[in-house]
Amino acid sequence: MTLADAFAVGSDITGPDGTVYKLRKPTLYEQGEFQRWLEQRAHDAVDRSTAPEDAKDRRHARIDTDAALGKYEFDGPYAMEALWTPAGLAKVVAIVCRDQGVTDELAERLVADQIKRIAAALLARASDDPKALAPLLGALGLPTDWLRSGPNEPSSSSSSTPRSTEPSPSSPDSPTTSSCSSTPSSAAPMG
Repeated sequence: MTLADAFAVGSDITGPDGTVYKLRKPTLYEQGEFQRWLEQRAHDAVDRSTAPEDAKDRRHARIDTDAALGKYEFDGPYAMEALWTPAGLAKVVAIVCRDQGVTDELAERLVADQIKRIAAALLARASDDPKALAPLLGALGLPTDWLRSGPNEPSSSSSSTPRSTEPSPSSPDSPTTSSCSSTPSSAAPMG
């Protein structure tokens, strides 16, 4: 079931206290509210940046242009991407379930709890049959062996690649005085 399916078919999401909230497809007004939230989030990110004011003005203008092109609309590319993030998913849950008493904070907890449940189910399935999990991981955009790597995997420090015996350019033993030079300073050609 995709995210769109979860909202379209009226799935349920259970809160930490056992309360069941009903998901549904957002109305056009709610889709617009999500769009405005996403646009404002982009503008806020620009305002927080340390870029010069003229660069900020150009970024704000780009956000406005993208909004005019429909990129922030509920079915637009930026909204679709945002819906795959915990923050975006929590916001749409808060908007859709507002009439059920769901606040932004509760929606964030609901989504975090749901993510933990899904991860637990994935890990349980991986321990039962790792090969059955590969197509699911691929569909999520993860490597098919993602759950098999772990802390007991060899690290880069135990790599079979031999270490270089050459000193690094910033090393005091290095024959160069500049990390940009490709020849030893004593062999540099004189003009």
